[in-house]
Amino acid sequence: MDKFKLVDELVKALGLSPQEIVRYWQNSGTVKSALFSRSQARKHGKRSKQTAKSESESESRANPKRLNLNFMTESDIFEELKKIISEQAGVDEDDILRGSNLTCLGVDSLDFVEMTMTIERLFGIAIPDEDIKNKETVQEILDYLIERKVMING
Repeated sequence: MDKFKLVDELVKALGLSPQEIVRYWQNSGTVKSALFSRSQARKHGKRSKQTAKSESESESRANPKRLNLNFMTESDIFEELKKIISEQAGVDEDDILRGSNLTCLGVDSLDFVEMTMTIERLFGIAIPDEDIKNKETVQEILDYLIERKVMING
């Protein structure tokens, strides 16, 4: 089972946010169901990069409304992508440009996993690891989503 599916299954089974699971996993190095509880995950979890955002805003992003990629323009997709990256990286949306490098924005590998899962839920698509893992810029992810849109539309 790949890491995206595992985190997604834990989200469903335990009712935790992906951020809580990934932080617990990062701090403990393992996920043991006997030790894994909401209180344990929160105890081991760190504060998010954007401490100014409330938990309700985080929860709404963890369970975002589903958007139909087919009916979105490239500009609409870019705006949604900026919101996701902004939340993960803790940077202002205005600082995110199409050519921005994700690493320079502060997106680490765990943030990238969470970001990919949010994109999958938001657009209702599955993104294979091998398709997304080498994307380094916002434009590369945007291009990938546009290609998916074209594939869906035929």
